[in-house]
Amino acid sequence: MPLTPDLRDASHKLIQATGLEGYAELELRRDAEGRLVLMEVNPRLSAAVEVAVRAGVDFPLLLQKWANGEPSLRTRSYRTGVSVRWLGGDLAWLTAVGRPGRPESLAPRHALIAFARDFGRRTSYDYLDISDPAPALAALLGSAQDHVRNLRAGTGWPMSRRTVKTSSPQQERQIA
Repeated sequence: MPLTPDLRDASHKLIQATGLEGYAELELRRDAEGRLVLMEVNPRLSAAVEVAVRAGVDFPLLLQKWANGEPSLRTRSYRTGVSVRWLGGDLAWLTAVGRPGRPESLAPRHALIAFARDFGRRTSYDYLDISDPAPALAALLGSAQDHVRNLRAGTGWPMSRRTVKTSSPQQERQIA
């Protein structure tokens, strides 16, 4: 996404105020009035760094240069609209298809259409590199094995259930 001046300024102020050096991932959202709200500061490389690298900002290389005291190139631009998908997460979403009352649950036909339509968008998948398909195949095989094991155990997809905390324990429920 494009970096807006208010997002850039708020990020710089936060980093300066905390004294962080090196890499930090800031997650900010906008509230109903459009104000920025800090959600998380993560001073380590996360899986989301792959999106930045594919967009043209090689954070691992920049961090290596910084750690070694080498001069690093300033990145002045990057491609917007770049997305990276997680096949295991996509498959988990599909397992919620047709389950009434679950968030994002669609009728099977609509879910499959949405899933297929997403493949038409310019995107890429985690781990997938045509020159080395082994990591993607291993991840896909592992996800499929977890899925089959959990279906047999009646627990659904791994990481697809969590408890929603409410003010009343009687209202807590499992959601996908």
